[in-house]
Amino acid sequence: MEGIVRTFARELDKREEHVKNVIALIDERSTIPFIARYRKELHGAMDDTALRALADWLSYLRNLETRREEIRKAKPLRPWKNVFTNTGSSISPFVPPSPLSAGCRTRWRSL
Repeated sequence: MEGIVRTFARELDKREEHVKNVIALIDERSTIPFIARYRKELHGAMDDTALRALADWLSYLRNLETRREEIRKAKPLRPWKNVFTNTGSSISPFVPPSPLSAGCRTRWRSL
C-alpha cells in the first residue's frame, strides 16, 4: 500500500498525506464530486480529473492484486504441465495411438 501511495504522490505531484486521505475517502465510498468540492483541505486542492484518475488506478491495482492472489492459490488444471518445465513428477503427456500400431492392424485384418 505504501508503494502505491508513493507512486500516486509522485505521478500527481502531491504530498503522500493528501493521497492517503483521498484513498481513505474513496474507501469510505465518498464520490469524486463530493471529495473535489467539500474535502479540499484533505486532498490539497486536487482537481476532479486527478481524483478520478487516482480512483480508477486504485481500483485497477486492487483488482490486479486480488487476481494475482487467486492465481497463486489456484490448483494447476493440467497435471502434465510439470513435464515441460522439468520439475515435479515424470508424467508424460498423452499421445494418441497411431493408426498403424499393432492393435489397429490386427483389428483391420479381422474385418
